[in-house]
Amino acid sequence: MCILFAEQSNKRDRILNRISDPEQKLSIIREFEPAEDKILRATWDIVIGLTPEDP
Repeated sequence: MCILFAEQSNKRDRILNRISDPEQKLSIIREFEPAEDKILRATWDIVIGLTPEDP
């Protein structure tokens, strides 16, 4: 899932808006920065094999 920072369509994104915790929501929104050869770049931390504890 790729969510762009300050994108107008974020307000209508059903998946994004189901995330109620603001910190979690911000963890998937990234601002793309220009890189070489007119490519845009953004980074995310990907965690594999972690099962969250039940609340």
